Amino acid sequence: MANRCVSLYLVTWNVGDKGPPNDNLQELLNQHTDAQPDVVAIGLQEAKKETDWLDSFRRVLLPRGYVLVKQRSLWAIHLFVFVMRKHLVAVQNIESEVTRSGYGGVLGNKGGVSIRMDLYGVNFIIVNAHFTAHITENHERIEDFMDIIDNQKFKDTDVEKLLDHDFVFWIGDLNFRINDLDHDLVLRKVEQKSYAELMKHDQLMVSKDAGLIFARFHEGQINFPPTYKFDKNTDRYDTSSKQRKPAWTDRILHLINEDNFENLVLSIDQQWYRHLPQYKTSDHRPVCSLYQLKVFDKAPRMPVVMETDPVYRVHHKENCKLQMRYRINHKCKQRFQPDSWDWLGLFEDSLPDFASALSRVYAPSTDTEDTDFGVDATLDLPSSLQTGLYRLVYFSVKKNCPVGYSDPVKIFAERQRSPVTIAADFEYRGPGRLRVTYTVHHSCKQAFSPSAADSLRLVADDSTAASVQEMRVPTADTESTGFGVDAIFDLTKVAPGSRRTGSYRVLYFSSDRMAVMGQSATFKITWSVGSEV
Repeated sequence: MANRCVSLYLVTWNVGDKGPPNDNLQELLNQHTDAQPDVVAIGLQEAKKETDWLDSFRRVLLPRGYVLVKQRSLWAIHLFVFVMRKHLVAVQNIESEVTRSGYGGVLGNKGGVSIRMDLYGVNFIIVNAHFTAHITENHERIEDFMDIIDNQKFKDTDVEKLLDHDFVFWIGDLNFRINDLDHDLVLRKVEQKSYAELMKHDQLMVSKDAGLIFARFHEGQINFPPTYKFDKNTDRYDTSSKQRKPAWTDRILHLINEDNFENLVLSIDQQWYRHLPQYKTSDHRPVCSLYQLKVFDKAPRMPVVMETDPVYRVHHKENCKLQMRYRINHKCKQRFQPDSWDWLGLFEDSLPDFASALSRVYAPSTDTEDTDFGVDATLDLPSSLQTGLYRLVYFSVKKNCPVGYSDPVKIFAERQRSPVTIAADFEYRGPGRLRVTYTVHHSCKQAFSPSAADSLRLVADDSTAASVQEMRVPTADTESTGFGVDAIFDLTKVAPGSRRTGSYRVLYFSSDRMAVMGQSATFKITWSVGSEV
């Protein structure tokens, strides 16, 4: 079966209660080259200024096409996962978990957070952990690891436990130290770059070789100096009275269950594993790694199809609504059952994250027969909406992610209320009768008096050509037009050469002003087979 590779960039940093540095964060996020990773995951520890950090990450990543698909926090431990927008249709089944450790998980500030998801039919999980500190507490660190392994459970029946995932990545300040060697000897070995010799005394490696922790995990070769403990804003290791020995406390490990599929042999290629010594605000240095993961070539088909007009016009001072329709393909390979808590949302086309819906409404129906053939829904639009590109999303509460996206929708937000509004249905079929209702707002700041010579014009939305059909307004009476007047276009009289399935609008044309005084939202006319030319 065909497959593809996706790139995953991981970075972990204990920031020592500091906010984001003033320095450029491009290198921290691996955005300093044209080769952008498909997924960027950032794990922070001792980060009390979560909002400042997230804002800094957004400023770098969002303009480069990333979407924040999930974040999870525990005390000062944070994990953020960004995915390139072009891959969103391949992202499914997002979940997250937290595990508290240290003093029974009650008084401590240690533990782990995780985020898991499916990407192109393969699942992976990232764990960001902060283990117990101090050189004498190696046993407690092993207990921290086991607490996270034993206590994190997931809804997906294929991966109820953490280690069941196809790919497992473990990052964080794991706090393992160097045994047996004294402070001065460790410093000399670091200066000599005798890292392999020092690693023989690394608590994590010793415990791993003994089968006590990370037994099936792999770690890239460490060719960089210990990342802890520095005097802040310097390249000097700890010169305080405690003079802690340098150690590789900050680590990235991975596990692969390569035989989880019959028709795909999973593989992982660790491109590099390094530290970032230029970031000096903390007593730790960041550690990062880039992976290439083999996944299935194509994303599973999304189970929900979203439909709406490609162009919409709204007025800020009116009760503006956007009409849409969604349909669920119950024969889709992805098993999906709609839920009464599922919702439909309007987002900016850039889709910065799944929490930034400009407007949302619960999905009107979960009935199988209804959702097979299509369900109409209406969204209230905010009065502050600006002209621009937007996108509709169907969000599943069970899968905790979108399961359907519309094509981009161009919304024109007109700031001044038009003297005339025209209401039309979402869709018509021609030939037949097309009913609209026009209302004249006599209290509108634009003073306007209707005339019996005014007309309603049916036009194609993408055309400035002559009207498809035109009719005189049924009445110009002030009282009647203030409450709404029905008007009917006879589509059987539309010339065959003008019959084109597509988007249309109705315009109100003033004979006195020789100008359009109002228009409907776009709607679709579908001409029956044989009536189009």
